[in-house]
Amino acid sequence: MNEVKLKRVLTVLFFIISAVYLYMLVVIDPSNKPLRSALKSVPILILLMLYCFKYKKQTNPLVVSIFVVTVIGDIITNTMGKFFIGIIIYAIAHLFLIKMIYDPLKKEAKKEIMKYFLLGSGLFAIIFIYVLSNMGNSYYPIIFYGLIMSLAFSIILSNYLHKMVKENGLLLTAFGIRVFSDLVYAMTIFNESNVYFDLISLSTFMVSNYIFYRAFILIKDPLEINR
Repeated sequence: MNEVKLKRVLTVLFFIISAVYLYMLVVIDPSNKPLRSALKSVPILILLMLYCFKYKKQTNPLVVSIFVVTVIGDIITNTMGKFFIGIIIYAIAHLFLIKMIYDPLKKEAKKEIMKYFLLGSGLFAIIFIYVLSNMGNSYYPIIFYGLIMSLAFSIILSNYLHKMVKENGLLLTAFGIRVFSDLVYAMTIFNESNVYFDLISLSTFMVSNYIFYRAFILIKDPLEINR
């Protein structure tokens, strides 16, 4: 099988496994979390394989780290049921994303980051106060995650506004979808669990991962996002 056919097979496999995973959310009892979440990490691993096949030895280690750490967060959160640890792992994945985007930013764009960070932090504070409840031992990890997400938002937005190219637009779109997915997911955990909310949250999670992947491969030089 040549590289082009392998890429097509893996892409189709990504969508098939994602669909099967979402189907399992409906047919498997919510009390059986390990089985319901068994396939969640597989589509992300497929995206990692696709990225590695694209760049081979020139892969950006930060991109690889983003996918790998996200998978670790999935396993800890869903399979092991350690949400308060998993959310810290997810935040670390976003730290790799932040470094990837921040390093090549021009000085003019970096000057705008604080302004957007305050906006992102304000939105997070509203969600934290009025949406989330019964957080238990996840209280401080959620604050940490929210601040990291606010920082990522500020850098991704500044990056896009100062260079409106397709890959930067995809990064902003993927991040926006991820925030929406996280919000719905948090509502199902800390408030009322609902299979429809699960489907919305986790389907948008898969979509955001795919758009992130598309953005990463559109970057001409995998070592610099704005060259």
